[in-house]
Amino acid sequence: MFRKKKNNFNVDTLIDSGMKINGHTEVSGGLRLDGKIYGDLNFKEDKPGAIVIGESGLLEGNLAVPTAVIAGKVLGNIIASEYLEIESTGIVEGDISYNLIEIHAGAIVKGIMIKLGKTQADKAKKINKEKKLIKF
Repeated sequence: MFRKKKNNFNVDTLIDSGMKINGHTEVSGGLRLDGKIYGDLNFKEDKPGAIVIGESGLLEGNLAVPTAVIAGKVLGNIIASEYLEIESTGIVEGDISYNLIEIHAGAIVKGIMIKLGKTQADKAKKINKEKKLIKF
């Protein structure tokens, strides 16, 4: 009856649980975050970008990404131009703009959720490409 979207992407970068990054960060490809990032996180458009934030992962800043799976904590706004999944252990404190979303029972979301239409999703992708984050 329900079809679950499969997240098939490679992890190109790993930020392990003992690592901490301060400041704006820009990556491309697949990212696994089990550590902490204090600052905005943006994905380059040169190849499809995706992030998995593990249960111990923390992002304290805005996130602009095509695809995200969150099992940890995000304290900031999220723009997911393609797909966003918030696992049962996930916590998001900030506004969310999304194209497709899946929220598991037990997840915590504190903020406004905005569904992006096709035009808005394309605009979000273009803004991400220009390396700017939309501020809410």
